[in-house]
Amino acid sequence: MIHLKEESVESVAVAIGLGEAAPFVAPEEDEPEPEVSFESGGLGLSRKAWEAIHGKSDGEPIPGFQSYEHGSYLIIFIENRIWHLEVDLPDSAPVSLDEARSLSSLLLPADSLYVETYELPDRGIIVDRLHSESLAAGSPPN
Repeated sequence: MIHLKEESVESVAVAIGLGEAAPFVAPEEDEPEPEVSFESGGLGLSRKAWEAIHGKSDGEPIPGFQSYEHGSYLIIFIENRIWHLEVDLPDSAPVSLDEARSLSSLLLPADSLYVETYELPDRGIIVDRLHSESLAAGSPPN
């Protein structure tokens, strides 16, 4: 499982490992699309941009999370932008930490820069914290 989450306007966390994300209430479908535009393979994208690539949601298997591509992606949208993104990797084909980082890099803003790595040993998660100026500029106020 790869977790990508917009931690704040200052940073992006990429968590690789097992763990549970706190559920959030998904926004209503009729919310306006964000006007901010930047290069990202996932995190920070509008729902419309994501669904143009991955199709419509498969539903809400966990309250607040939208499923895409038969559960391959679990997403939380805030103000119709991807705020939290999880990638479900098949148990039958485990990947190394380097492979997981490579896969997750495809889902981050293009200008993401590495800040630090830390571990959450009680949850079996390694977190790479990154910073994206474009994501920070387009983030809603906290």
